Amino acid sequence: MKNIQDTTHSLLNWFLDARSNVLDMEGEHRPIEMAKHISCCYKNIDFQNLDINSITKDGDAIDVDLYLTQDKEYRKLVVKLFDFINQEMCKYISHSFLIGSLSTLDYKKGWSDVDIFIVLKDSAVEDYMKLVELRNVCYKAWDIFKEISPLQHHGFIVVTAKDLLHYPEYYMPPAVFDYSKKILDKQSCISFNVCRRDSGALGNLKARLDVILMAEKTGVYKHHPKKGKYLKARFANSDDSMYQLYCFLGYIMLIPSLYMSSIGKSCYKRDSFILAKHAFSSESWSLIQRASIIRNNWELEEGVKYTGNSIPLWVQGILGDSYIIEAKHLMKEVILNINRYNGV
Repeated sequence: MKNIQDTTHSLLNWFLDARSNVLDMEGEHRPIEMAKHISCCYKNIDFQNLDINSITKDGDAIDVDLYLTQDKEYRKLVVKLFDFINQEMCKYISHSFLIGSLSTLDYKKGWSDVDIFIVLKDSAVEDYMKLVELRNVCYKAWDIFKEISPLQHHGFIVVTAKDLLHYPEYYMPPAVFDYSKKILDKQSCISFNVCRRDSGALGNLKARLDVILMAEKTGVYKHHPKKGKYLKARFANSDDSMYQLYCFLGYIMLIPSLYMSSIGKSCYKRDSFILAKHAFSSESWSLIQRASIIRNNWELEEGVKYTGNSIPLWVQGILGDSYIIEAKHLMKEVILNINRYNGV
């Protein structure tokens, strides 16, 4: 049942994302068939003898006037997304939170993702035609996401009401919501029945290491392609792979947070850089640090409206061309340290 929940949750997030537009190329019936499958799975998910820990979070109500007191032109786009959610999505969702750097205001314009967490009502996910409707609504929001962050690589972060009843922490650690902003008007608190089992973060790291090991052999990092093209080692396709590298670097900067989750100490991503640093060698930490330097310098070097997909020379200079090999060593080290911490 756990595997059914995890794989269906992953499929749901993909289905409601613009990347699922490949389905439409096969005809109108394909999205409907996919929606039927997802709905059927969620209807039949049923956990018995739950071993859970209930956590309730609220988040701060968004004060739009206060939010717009600085950096108004940029933040107006974020507020535009808030308005879209309240006007177009409220009949499908029970909760919506702004999380991440656009909530804590330590974002880097042009680089930082828009992270919006939504909870689907049972009626929206178990009625496949409503799920198809919601997919069309999510597609309309994609243009706003891209206005805010040209390199945006995901849409809404989605869970269902049923997921909250048996919640794997790696979907989004509840600690994140201590720094969140509530988006829906008159939104209630949210309760997570967190599973008392592996958070899933270690499995995530192991799966990504497999991709890295294959990239070392083939020279192709087969994750997050753009228009069918993957990132290649040593900047071999630097003329058309900035989006792919952006996704790669985003994952590298997530590793401290995944480490904390894997040792049972989930925390906010920003805090993980301080709390987890001791678990990394200076060589491994260097890759995380260089990825952060690129993030911090992006707006200054590229502005907010990046176009094209070439990797700038200054990015190549900071990162260095051994990023695949360095990522392999980093991930092997963090997995080893997690196992040591957990007595494996």
